[in-house]
Amino acid sequence: MRSGAFGTAAVTAAVLALPAPALAASQWEVSPTFAAGCDSGHRCHSLTDVKNAGPSDGDVVLVDPGTYSESPTFPVPLTLRGNKPGDATIRGTIAFSLPAGPASSTPVTVQRLIVLPTSGDALSITTNPATAGTWTVEIESTILSGTSTGAGLHVVTGAGTGTVSATGRHVTIADAGSADATNLVNNGVTAPSAAFVDSIVLGSTSAGTNVGGEASVADRSATFVNPGAEDFHLRAHAPEIDLGHSGQGGELAQDIDGDARPFGSAWDLGADEFVEHAPFIVGAGGSAGAAVVGEVVFFGVSGGDPDPGDSVTYHWSFGDGAGANGPSVGHAFGAPGAYTPTVTATDTYGRTATATVPVRVVSASSLSRSGDRTPPRVSITTPRPGQRLREGRTVPRFAGRVSDDSGVRRVELALFRRRGRGCLWFDGRRGFRSGSCSRARWFRALVNDFTWLYFLPRNVRPAPGPYSLEVRATDIVGNRTARVSARARTLVAFRFTR
Repeated sequence: MRSGAFGTAAVTAAVLALPAPALAASQWEVSPTFAAGCDSGHRCHSLTDVKNAGPSDGDVVLVDPGTYSESPTFPVPLTLRGNKPGDATIRGTIAFSLPAGPASSTPVTVQRLIVLPTSGDALSITTNPATAGTWTVEIESTILSGTSTGAGLHVVTGAGTGTVSATGRHVTIADAGSADATNLVNNGVTAPSAAFVDSIVLGSTSAGTNVGGEASVADRSATFVNPGAEDFHLRAHAPEIDLGHSGQGGELAQDIDGDARPFGSAWDLGADEFVEHAPFIVGAGGSAGAAVVGEVVFFGVSGGDPDPGDSVTYHWSFGDGAGANGPSVGHAFGAPGAYTPTVTATDTYGRTATATVPVRVVSASSLSRSGDRTPPRVSITTPRPGQRLREGRTVPRFAGRVSDDSGVRRVELALFRRRGRGCLWFDGRRGFRSGSCSRARWFRALVNDFTWLYFLPRNVRPAPGPYSLEVRATDIVGNRTARVSARARTLVAFRFTR
């Protein structure tokens, strides 16, 4: 049995045998899109609105995806449950101040919520000094992040005989600083307790806390998407994937986002069930849409994988029996014909995405007999005139249309910004160089059938301000488009912003 797991099977069975919640008196729905307060249909704008409306013992509160900046304190046990697919995030403390008298048979239930306070505790449970009996707290598929001034779970019992028994299944407590994972304070006769199953509970714990799952992580960056920003979803290939128990009856078969459990051979530890997605290809193309036999055509692809921590490899099949690996490759075709090179992106889980790049290959002798004197038709579709392209979130992308009856040999771009009497020209590789505004610096775009595209290198960060983009195209015979024109959309003025 792993370190931190329950000492006996009897204790584990007792934790898993959670009591069924009592029949709810009312059901409330909370959404940031609703008007402030609560209407007659129990639709509320916030958890604070629910608290102010006076919910009854055992009511169910469904919280729609969104971010709620508040710290409500409820005087009765309720069920708080994330509703619909997506994250329901509370930027504050969820607190229950339980009343005097005998403990209710209704448990305090928190399911599918992310609680990220800026200070203080994430989930706080306190009992009245005059309470008697045991209050039950059930936490499932929930993320609790403590702070430097509070714990993930804080329980304080009063001076009477009453106490609190908290159980958690598929819970993640991963503080952002030096917070305690649990802080159980006994001011009465019977000490409170907290027991977790299939959970990730990081940080110091009070006496009376049992952790079944994982109590330490050597490298949080290998487990969580972004622990520094309190994103405690699991990364691809995190050690905690498939380490939980399969459904044992009674568990909430949904994770923090509403994804079904399990994905894979078994349930994952913690609040998040890692769901693997296929890679994606944003764009693929070649340096030429038409080429002469023996001429090297360069191919490129831009893509990735939506799962943090996953990686992608690329394989090209050129349609003539040859292939190559990598996001950027070159290939020369040995015979005339119409070819359809295919690039396949494969992630580490074996999922794939594909894209094709048609190429027309002709013999040198056929060019000498061509009577084509018409240049290609080319235009810019992205950016639009006056558009603002924001850096940082995505790699800036330029795109447009191109066509020619004989075949497009190349599409070239010129990106520049005026500075004083001169211009700063992008060199197509590393950055911008000063030069005369009358002497453009051209660099190649990728061609794919009737479109062209270009992604700025990730290490290139243009300064904010106004820019101009020009495009020209040359067909396989040698005809080139005429001078740039804003009306023909071969010249576009736009802005980079941050």
